[in-house]
Amino acid sequence: MAAPRRARTRAIDVVVNRKRRSFTGPPFRRLIDVLREDFGLTGTKEGCGEGECGACTVLVDGVAVNSCLVPICQVEGQSIRTVESLGRPEALNALQTAFLQSGGAQCGICTPGMLMTATAWIEQGGSDDADAIREVLAGNLCRCTGYQHIVNAVAATVRDRRGTRAKKPSPTPPDPLALSRRKSEEHEGKGKGEATARTSTRESVPRASAKAAGRRKRAATRARRAAAGDATRQASAKVTSPVNARKADMRAMDTREMGARKAGMHTAGSRTTGSRKGGARKGGTRQASNRRRRT
Repeated sequence: MAAPRRARTRAIDVVVNRKRRSFTGPPFRRLIDVLREDFGLTGTKEGCGEGECGACTVLVDGVAVNSCLVPICQVEGQSIRTVESLGRPEALNALQTAFLQSGGAQCGICTPGMLMTATAWIEQGGSDDADAIREVLAGNLCRCTGYQHIVNAVAATVRDRRGTRAKKPSPTPPDPLALSRRKSEEHEGKGKGEATARTSTRESVPRASAKAAGRRKRAATRARRAAAGDATRQASAKVTSPVNARKADMRAMDTREMGARKAGMHTAGSRTTGSRKGGARKGGTRQASNRRRRT
């Protein structure tokens, strides 16, 4: 029976943050695992593990690489720089300070990779052009800031490094003559201000009277409009009153005609009833006379 095959291990020497370090283990162990687990440098973050997000970016001989895709044997004898090489919490470098002041650091997952990619750009003499910075940072993904704050921080650091940012002029000692002229001008300005105040006080009375006249004019206008409205309503009432009178007369005529018709019908009925009664009486008299003649 064959003996089990042992895993192949070897010693690999690298320079990490200007210190020589040695790793003994599988030669194809990922560089990010060696940095975080074997060397204790946890500043490098792992996001996707596929080389897409750029959170694990480190510098290998000054070139930005994704440490999740690089085996430790591939960087043997080379210089590796992580985010711990830039500064300390109590002493941040210029780029870290710019990220902090510009709001470029949010949750912190992508920040180490952003810092290392921007460091390579600055050290290689990159410009402060926003489009160029965006192209360089295209391999680093951020879900918090929208990238503009990060671009501003990198551009500000480039300008600081080149010394192109405008410096404040050193204060010059005051000139006694200039001070005296300034005081005299201030005094004259105060005098002019008092004169202007007096003039405005004088002008305030006519302004107040003008405002009162305006109010009176508006009140008179409202009164005229109200009077015109009343006259209009009265005229309309006069126009409509004859019409209403005619309607009332027509109703009265209709009422009288209906009454006359009813009265005529009543009279005709009375006559008919009387004639019937008279005929009956005449008929009875004739019958009585006939009886008498027979007897």
